[in-house]
Amino acid sequence: MNTSGGGSVVAELLDQDGQPIAEFSRHETVPVNGNSVRMPVHWKPRSDVRQLAGKLIKIRFRMQKCKLYAFQFVD
Repeated sequence: MNTSGGGSVVAELLDQDGQPIAEFSRHETVPVNGNSVRMPVHWKPRSDVRQLAGKLIKIRFRMQKCKLYAFQFVD
């Protein structure tokens, strides 16, 4: 992503019905800013998405003055 100029990205995880998952909602996301292909997303108080493995989820990115090039989940 590239958030030059004061931009930021907030990632929110949604259930299969499009409702925010409480622990991973936009209110729990630590805003990300910078210019890199490796910018991790964290949620307060946890960042462990393993509990969602095997479940259908959606990701909503809320972006402000930025470009998002790609994303991936990694261990």
